[in-house]
Amino acid sequence: MIKWSDAAISDLDDILSYFINKDEEPTGRRTTRQILKSTRRLKTSPFSGRPGYIAGTREIVIRKIPYIIVYTVLEKNITEVLRIMHTARLWPPDENEWQRDERH
Repeated sequence: MIKWSDAAISDLDDILSYFINKDEEPTGRRTTRQILKSTRRLKTSPFSGRPGYIAGTREIVIRKIPYIIVYTVLEKNITEVLRIMHTARLWPPDENEWQRDERH
């Protein structure tokens, strides 16, 4: 099972809104679909992502688009997507910023 944190859902919404505001809705929809598709493997292979920069996290670097899916494995078959980060952003953020960004 894959859970999504409120912050990750907000990130996904922000990505789509960014492209819509640039009058590039089809690109935004393709990008968000690719992100969602990339998380599917977590159902069967929760440890498939690389170890994350923040303790207790793992990361999926998405090919062909500049985003990283940050997630944690809660139990054997339960993962939680924590954030969707653009690769141009400072990553990892300092600990205070990470906690502040967990806004929901």
